[in-house]
Amino acid sequence: MQCSLWLRSFPQFFVGLVFTILASLGHAAEPHKGFSGDWVGTLNASPAVKLPLVIHLEQTADGWQGSLDSPAQGAMGIPMSAVTVDGQRLQFEIAVIKARYQGTLDPASGAVRGTFTQGQSFELDFTRQTKQAAQANLPVRPQTPVAPFPYSEEEVQVVNAAADITLAGTLTRPAGAIKATAVLITGSGPQNRDEFIAGHKPFAVLADHLSRNGFAVLRLDDRGVGKSTGEFNTATSEDFVGDISAAVDYLQGREDIPSHTIGLLGHSEGGMIAPMVARQRDDLAFIIMLAAPGVDIVEMYIEQRGKILGASGVSPASLQKIREIDHVVFAQINQLPEGQALPAATLDKLREIARVAGMTDPDGIEQQVAALAEFYSSPWFRYFLKFDPAPYLSELRTPVLALNGSLDMQVVAQQNLTGIRNSLRASAHQDFEVVELKGLNHLFQTAQTGAITEYAVIEETMAPKALNYMSAWLDDRFAEQAR
Repeated sequence: MQCSLWLRSFPQFFVGLVFTILASLGHAAEPHKGFSGDWVGTLNASPAVKLPLVIHLEQTADGWQGSLDSPAQGAMGIPMSAVTVDGQRLQFEIAVIKARYQGTLDPASGAVRGTFTQGQSFELDFTRQTKQAAQANLPVRPQTPVAPFPYSEEEVQVVNAAADITLAGTLTRPAGAIKATAVLITGSGPQNRDEFIAGHKPFAVLADHLSRNGFAVLRLDDRGVGKSTGEFNTATSEDFVGDISAAVDYLQGREDIPSHTIGLLGHSEGGMIAPMVARQRDDLAFIIMLAAPGVDIVEMYIEQRGKILGASGVSPASLQKIREIDHVVFAQINQLPEGQALPAATLDKLREIARVAGMTDPDGIEQQVAALAEFYSSPWFRYFLKFDPAPYLSELRTPVLALNGSLDMQVVAQQNLTGIRNSLRASAHQDFEVVELKGLNHLFQTAQTGAITEYAVIEETMAPKALNYMSAWLDDRFAEQAR
């Protein structure tokens, strides 16, 4: 679930460094002007994985200061904790993401040539270029909705009184009668109402499609994100259940929303939360689960890591060894009392995993272990790791649609769709559909490999066949409501 270069920000179940593929930026050499100003570079994590970064440096009366942007990831203004300039040499640290950079100015080209380290070390050169010019090189997103819309759009606030927070969101309603209403549930990490990722706005695209087809849609900023109040970092999936339940209560209190056709549509962790909400309520009209976990989370997580590491070139023998160590690590973590840090034995296992995966730099290994130890100790992860979706799935009685892409590497389709299907069959559920969509990744984009590194370079935000499948499925059950 923590998968961006910086933060737990992508809607997926993955921990580690992820680098977004984008076309390399071309930069013309400029005369040396000192280090003050904006600089752009492309971090080459591999021959196929490239990530544009922009740094902003300024010399003040108190010394040097700076910040870093990753436009492809929507991470802007990450503050540098320390900046040092010594003649032609530049060094900076970014404590919040445990990263550092060391480089030297090349007077001939005007470029700063150096090394960026965040768990691993990569060559990274910077040349002068404005932030606007760097962002202009990002791929287009042709599906992102642009006003005017053939439906109404309203800014709303949902109060979760039990948690003393207010969630900000957008409610879209079709021009005519409402067939049904969907509450969208974001994936893991702090997400805004559009579930912004790699320059894409999947929930904006999904809400636009559904509202054009007669459905009302409520999408929300997560607690502590955007215009919503509350604290995200201390919350668990159980807390998010309360937030979504409050959203259903809000819709049921509106006279313009038919209360008997309100359902939930969740992506990734959101697809896990939807059945949790349904267990507490008997007034939901449907559940749609997109790339949702269907098996014990430890098994899902280990399968995910195997897929991702295998795609990055880790050998089958090493993958098997990592799987074995992972089982030990997660068993140890699940036995820890709440709030207890990882013991030395578990940290040693994490070091062993790093070495088996091919890491050799001792400092890099220690940085990665420290980052994982912090994440594995978070309230969210401790709750998540112990989660088994089967009991929640077995109690569902509303119509259920579960979709996943055949190329999904985060929530592997065969493993998790089989788990969902088995749970629903075992409970003799009367109306469910479990479908694997060929050629789609975790975001339901049409992809080549399904690798996370494809997300930013693919112009498509969500494949039409996925959008159409959802609206058609809803039409089959609720079209009569609007007549």
